[in-house]
Amino acid sequence: MTIPIAAVGGIAVGLARPAKTLIANPQNVELAMNQLIEGYTGFYVPDGSWDMNRLKFGLYPLLAGVAAHKIASIVGLNRILSKAKVPFLRV
Repeated sequence: MTIPIAAVGGIAVGLARPAKTLIANPQNVELAMNQLIEGYTGFYVPDGSWDMNRLKFGLYPLLAGVAAHKIASIVGLNRILSKAKVPFLRV
């Protein structure tokens, strides 16, 4: 089993904003869930609006991470890491 760090990094960016909200105020779960949905779909549930700019908080970093992982695989970087016996990590 290996962990694609580029894709995981993209996911982490999308989770950072809701996590920061929950750390600041643990009772504010509804706002954190709205931020999570907003970042990955662009849809803001409370007022029912959609804005493409909201995707920069979740979906765009995820897609960039997946693209970086795919490019690293095509270029052969992950194969080099495997031959160097780097455990668990791939780009």
